[in-house]
Amino acid sequence: INSLVGNRGVATILNELGKNISKHMDRLLFDATEGSDRQRSTPTLQTRVSQGYATTILSTGECSLLGMCQNRLEGLAVRVMEITSPLTKDAAHANRVKRISSEHYGFAAPLLAEHIIENGGEAYVRDRYDFWRMYLRPKFNDTPCVERFIEKFAALFMATAEMATEALGIGFDMNSLLKFLQDYDAQNGMSRNTSLASYDLLLEHFKRKENNNFFIREDKSFVYGIGATRTTDTP
Repeated sequence: INSLVGNRGVATILNELGKNISKHMDRLLFDATEGSDRQRSTPTLQTRVSQGYATTILSTGECSLLGMCQNRLEGLAVRVMEITSPLTKDAAHANRVKRISSEHYGFAAPLLAEHIIENGGEAYVRDRYDFWRMYLRPKFNDTPCVERFIEKFAALFMATAEMATEALGIGFDMNSLLKFLQDYDAQNGMSRNTSLASYDLLLEHFKRKENNNFFIREDKSFVYGIGATRTTDTP
């Protein structure tokens, strides 16, 4: 995390992050996506100003990072985007991506930065991002935390692809990118709703500790105890 400090946009690759042997994957993901390093003291015992970073962290692997977390927290679900579908069509496609990336490594960023500066700098980027954030909202289903998904991922991807198309002349397929993001949210959006799972765990805790507990939420009741069954109403 300390090595990320000062990084403002250059993607970082942490290969096989899932091989981390720590039992606290949830803490690792929270720390990495916090965007700031740990506060420390200066030689004069003053609190050093924490410097942040704003980057995309990429990792590959055969296992789910969210699946390795001990706690199913909604905060993690909106910080981590797990892609399980193939990103390349075949071996030849993968080799072309590898070859072109190695031949042009580092040359795209200065051109994109020059394009951004020439068109207004930060204000230009914010305008593009705000446009896509507003445009995308009605394009997605009403899944849990969909606004956060759009803010953290979809709007950023679409705005970046649009600016890169103009700056580099690559010609990203914007419609296909939007379709990919919509399909991803449709398949994974409901998994971000961990409230029900947390609620069940809470009731299970009381069920083990005390018998015949009676829970009331508005006009719905939930009874646990000997011979009791839970109502089918969704909490």
